[in-house]
Order: sequence, then C-alpha cells, then structure tokens
Amino acid sequence: MTPHAAKDSRPRVLLTRSEEDCAEWAARFARLGMESESLPCIHCEPIATEASKAALAAAVPRADWLVFTSRRGVEAFSTLYDGSLGNARVATVGAATGESARERLGRVVLIGRGGAA
Repeated sequence: MTPHAAKDSRPRVLLTRSEEDCAEWAARFARLGMESESLPCIHCEPIATEASKAALAAAVPRADWLVFTSRRGVEAFSTLYDGSLGNARVATVGAATGESARERLGRVVLIGRGGAA
C-alpha cells in the first residue's frame, strides 16, 4: 500500500465549493458510495453598496441580455435590483440557475446545458 492510498477502495473526492454546497455534494457522493472531504474555497456574500445598486439601476434598463452563471448570482442580483427588467432577455447556465431565475425574476428564455454537475 502506497502512502497516498485510501484506507478502503471507495473513490475519494475533494469538495472545494462553498461551505453550504459542500454538505449537499457530500450527501450526493455518499449515496453513490464515495467518500468526500470538504475544503471550502469559496465564500459568497453580496456586495450591497449604494454604488453597486446605482450601477445596476443604470445598466439593466439598457441591457439586451442578463446572463447568470449561478443561482447565487441570481439571488444577489434580485437582492440588489428591484426595478423592471424591461425588454432584457434572461439566460442561465444550468437548470438550477434557470429555476432560480424563473422564481426570482419571472422569466428565462435560454438555459444552457452547463452546470456544476
């Protein structure tokens, strides 16, 4: 047995997502018979400054598209911006982000096939 070999033959996964996402992914991997180790490398917090709110208020009415790559991005956007989306079309990467946009923004016209999985 080499020094780096696992104690058992189960596949091992290192999770580097946010702390709350690590728990969800660890449960998924456990159901698949995998062992996981959590090392959160991402910490998310909204940048709720008056400047960021003003920038969104100025930019969104002129936007043709709003593109979101994560549900956290949708959540932060909807927290910071409470105005009309105007004619902007909403696109997302992945189904979970699309669902979040549908719930919080009321529309999604394009959901890409990408995603965390």
